[in-house]
Amino acid sequence: MRSVIIASATTPEDVKFLKAYETHSSHKLLVLCTNFLSWALSKKIGLLALRPPKKLSDAPIHRAQSGFSTISKRLSIADANYAEYGAYKQLCSIDEQIIYAIIPSGRHAHQVGLSRFCLEQKVPMIFLGYGNIAGKTVVDPWGTDADAHFYHRPKQSISWLKQNSANPSAQVFDVDQTILEIQDRIRQRVKLPQSKSKYYAFQKDALFTIDWIAQMLTNRISDRRPYPGE
Repeated sequence: MRSVIIASATTPEDVKFLKAYETHSSHKLLVLCTNFLSWALSKKIGLLALRPPKKLSDAPIHRAQSGFSTISKRLSIADANYAEYGAYKQLCSIDEQIIYAIIPSGRHAHQVGLSRFCLEQKVPMIFLGYGNIAGKTVVDPWGTDADAHFYHRPKQSISWLKQNSANPSAQVFDVDQTILEIQDRIRQRVKLPQSKSKYYAFQKDALFTIDWIAQMLTNRISDRRPYPGE
């Protein structure tokens, strides 16, 4: 049985990062792609890659309704559930021995499915953040969407912190006041402007259209998909 590292990819930056990572590893990477763009690019540069997962009719309802994919309106709640479950089942069917998982974001529905698979199979996970600090790669145990998790489920997060804190004194604080203060800091964060060419919007729409057609032809779920009626 071949040993591999499972890795998730959504953007071209994810794919390029993972290709560079593989050159420093003694194991091959198997990339779980959340869209057809990342799949095509992975194949082009020589990475082992899984296409976006199939839309399975037996998908149960999980927690996708509170995740980034639905909050950002990239997926309907139903499609987010299909994506999470499809990614989970796709990973359950692979034969390779998984050493650990690399998850650059952790917020997409597909990556929730990957995380659930890893937790059940006791596969170690490494959440990575990169790109916001030049030349740096940041390891984030909660995943880079921890802010959104806290914002939408604050008391659950506070409870987790109290149970897992190594400092006993940290368990003594006003929960409601702490929630208000952290939510306020999140709202007030300065959003740095992104430099985009005048062709960026056109290119993005064209790539999404191609991806959407591929989804319809293959009955698979990518990380972005129009709601019914749109």
